[in-house]
Amino acid sequence: MKTELEKSKFLVYQDNPASGTGLQDEIFKRFYWWEPECIADLEQKFGLKIEKKSFKELAEKAREISDDLAMKVWDERRGRIPVSQITNRQILSAVKQYIQVSKDLDADPSIKAAGMNCLNESMFSETTPCLAWNMLYEDRKLVWGCEADLVSMLTKVLIAETIQVPFMMTNLYPFLMGQAALKHEHIPEFPEVPGDPKDYILAAHCGYLGVVPQSFSTEWVLRDKVLAIVDDNATAIDARLPEGPVTLVKLVPPFDRWSLIEGELPKYVQYPGSHCLNGAVLKVSNGPKMVDKMVSHHQIITTGHNQNALEMVALVFDLESVTV
Repeated sequence: MKTELEKSKFLVYQDNPASGTGLQDEIFKRFYWWEPECIADLEQKFGLKIEKKSFKELAEKAREISDDLAMKVWDERRGRIPVSQITNRQILSAVKQYIQVSKDLDADPSIKAAGMNCLNESMFSETTPCLAWNMLYEDRKLVWGCEADLVSMLTKVLIAETIQVPFMMTNLYPFLMGQAALKHEHIPEFPEVPGDPKDYILAAHCGYLGVVPQSFSTEWVLRDKVLAIVDDNATAIDARLPEGPVTLVKLVPPFDRWSLIEGELPKYVQYPGSHCLNGAVLKVSNGPKMVDKMVSHHQIITTGHNQNALEMVALVFDLESVTV
């Protein structure tokens, strides 16, 4: 696995992230994965290469793909991919992006993961990559990166290549965050829970739980987009992981350790008209300690209690396991 990783590439589509030309730059400029230091540390520690391509050019090439070709690709899959009340144009735009990314992947088999700056530079594209990521994972087990988050991408690759359990990235909103979390998700209050609310977290990303491949899901449907930052033609995945035991995992800069937090996913909650139309409620054993140890709102959820197995993986990559 270490040798294979050293021969691999991560592909990210972005132009000038959080540089003053994007959307909501005041928020996105805080994200560590765009810093040269992050890229240098990842490449040095794991030996992989980060390749950047223009998101704007990707979107332009995707738009040039004919509707006939996109419809042909969609017709081959439409019976296997549930969709809600979205337009034909929404579907074709998403499929065209899938086709164009597939061309780049076919040209370089060493690419093990790919991501896009799909929110901050969403003005370049008439769609979002959610459907494409689902199709590319189901086609070729490509690991995806929402918002071109390199740290999440590598965390997921380490999981996918070793313990091979379902995984996905989402935003965590500990109840301890109070109004900051409620305001971000446009919800009036956290859901009622048994026990101490300090040990609970709301998990949601782009209106739902986040990008979950169909093969990992108990429920899955492609719906209309939720966030105002993306094009009106965009879509989002509404999916659920199984309820039950989970483990939260995330590499921690400078990538000499990762955090492992076992917990439970007891239920899902819905807030109509909000940015959390279908989110997950998570419970951990020590919420205050988890908040103290977290270094990012982006966290990877894996199904099952996997701490012991992931500690063994950590030994292979000379990582310290920080547990809560």
